[in-house]
Amino acid sequence: MMIRSLIKILALCGILLFGGQTVQAQVITFANFGQVNPNETPFTFVRNPSVSPTSVTWSVSTQITFNPSAAYRTAAQEVAAGFPMSGDIFATLTLNITSTQTGGILAGSVIQPMSSSSGSFSIIANAPINGLSNLLSASFRGTMSGNVSGFSVTFNSSTPPSINTQFNSAFVIFDADETQSFSMSMTGLNNAVDLVDNFMTAWQGSGTGVFSARITAVPEPLTMTLLGFTGAFSWLSRRWRRQWEIECQALEAVEGE
Repeated sequence: MMIRSLIKILALCGILLFGGQTVQAQVITFANFGQVNPNETPFTFVRNPSVSPTSVTWSVSTQITFNPSAAYRTAAQEVAAGFPMSGDIFATLTLNITSTQTGGILAGSVIQPMSSSSGSFSIIANAPINGLSNLLSASFRGTMSGNVSGFSVTFNSSTPPSINTQFNSAFVIFDADETQSFSMSMTGLNNAVDLVDNFMTAWQGSGTGVFSARITAVPEPLTMTLLGFTGAFSWLSRRWRRQWEIECQALEAVEGE
């Protein structure tokens, strides 16, 4: 009996250690970014007419300030004790996505789908924090839109309904089955927004962005081990108490005969 109980303890600890689930939190706006130099126009949108079929590409590589929320910072400190609890984090944003989908005009806005293939972006801390640097990265699909003749556009990507946004980070965990979304706004474009030959026209601009998701802390092995043993011994204690009560009742029945 004792050996079987101990085996169950070890099995339970293993489950909690290697396959334990994290505590869920609410979907929040967990970070935003801005350019270090807001006067620069590093975000580019170009048409690739020499490629067959015709495609458009949105890309950027620039220095930004990444501003995580208090919830992100608290979760990040579980794996990186030196993660700052205030202030912007200087980082490098790189992004690239190409699409062959044609666009259109709806209610005075140019709508350019960017979903024929997945793009990717990464926000990497310029100075690693406790040896970690991936503040946020993602594979994504989405839609670019802007008013005709305007000088600003917005890109939106969201999961659900489809799996369009899949975040990753060295500091926090994102539930793949829950809401993950981001929006980037590009302003001060060098060309007015328009639709030519079924594709949005080319432009350059400056950008900002916000990110939303349900986030949790990355579980530490030691923490999960302690939780595992605590839960296991609590289970064993209740089991022994029930067994003791049964044996006492049996003994009382024998003595009463």
